[in-house]
Amino acid sequence: MQVQSQLVLKACKRLVLGVALFSAISQAQATSDIPYDGSIQNGMDYSGIESEIIGMEINEDDELLSIEAASLFGNVAIGIANNEYGKLGPYAVKTNAVRGDCQYIIGLIYRFGAKTGITNPNVKCSPQDGFPVATEVWYPSNIRDLGRLPVVNFVGGILSNLGNYDALAELWASHGFIVVNTNDFINVTPLMHAFGAIGVSIEDKKAGSDLEGRVDLSKMIVAGHSAGSAAAVMSSTLPSDAFQVIDDRIKIVATMSIQPSVLTSLAALKIKNPTLYLAAQYDEINNKAGTLAYYKLHPSSQPAWFATARDASHFSPTRELGRNEYAGITTAWLLYQGNNDPAAKKYFVGSGYRLKQDQQFVLVPSNIFDRLDLKKYEVQRNSAANNLR
Repeated sequence: MQVQSQLVLKACKRLVLGVALFSAISQAQATSDIPYDGSIQNGMDYSGIESEIIGMEINEDDELLSIEAASLFGNVAIGIANNEYGKLGPYAVKTNAVRGDCQYIIGLIYRFGAKTGITNPNVKCSPQDGFPVATEVWYPSNIRDLGRLPVVNFVGGILSNLGNYDALAELWASHGFIVVNTNDFINVTPLMHAFGAIGVSIEDKKAGSDLEGRVDLSKMIVAGHSAGSAAAVMSSTLPSDAFQVIDDRIKIVATMSIQPSVLTSLAALKIKNPTLYLAAQYDEINNKAGTLAYYKLHPSSQPAWFATARDASHFSPTRELGRNEYAGITTAWLLYQGNNDPAAKKYFVGSGYRLKQDQQFVLVPSNIFDRLDLKKYEVQRNSAANNLR
């Protein structure tokens, strides 16, 4: 409990830091059209801002702000998984999503994020804004010519809009998945994935729907980012018949947890599925230690993998594919778990599994760009994953 309390305190500290940093940079951006890249602009040097904000002292656990800020504002995605899977797949994509300009205070925040490079510069928002609950579906446009397709049941982060994850939803759908994205603006409970499951179950049974008879509910992968990632983990701890109350065909086959909230890490103790945990080297909200805690608590009987995206920030999953460090490896995971795709499987199975060779992730000591103090955050998998063939 002491470790979890420390993680919560650190998350709160970083949240305050992030808000203060956004505020400071927005003042500079008001007089400049140049996106902030972590350097000196408008006569302001941000390199010392962390030590000035609310008197917080920098220690070994706090990355240098100049490095962390550069990550916050985005880097080009690299590595073998991004090269292979971080681009749109063979299928054109169709969706029932409705998009427009982002409105109100949240709209101002998103536009600021787009202007500075923190988030996707082309972000558009769902007019529903998650109130009370909004669900939408992405899928291959020629789905009537295809067989049943596996489901990615995804939930985003707290205060997010469905539109923040359009790039990932389109990417995954273009590789042959039905992606259901659900949002209620908070997103932290298993109810969110339940709403997603209800949505695709209804579409599969609805006469005249594009998805009629095309949803493979026996291959559902629950996934999420931040608060939604914690919800995915909690959904994966439920009895198998919990989701079958919705539809008796539903089977959760795997979990994908991207930067999960530190508040619910103990849920990982009871997870029932193979799980990929993805951390960010410079996670301003939950910290990479929070994601590692989930992996360490994961049951030894269930396969688990852990990877830290080098130079990534908490907002990386909301960026366009070229700056989204997770685009390739998440697609590989879905193809492996949803289709048992042989090429994607090589990233996770075997003595020379490719995730362990991917330069996008911390690979101490084989990657000269990684410091030795990052060793505990390097790519790793548990004994159950090691034994897979």
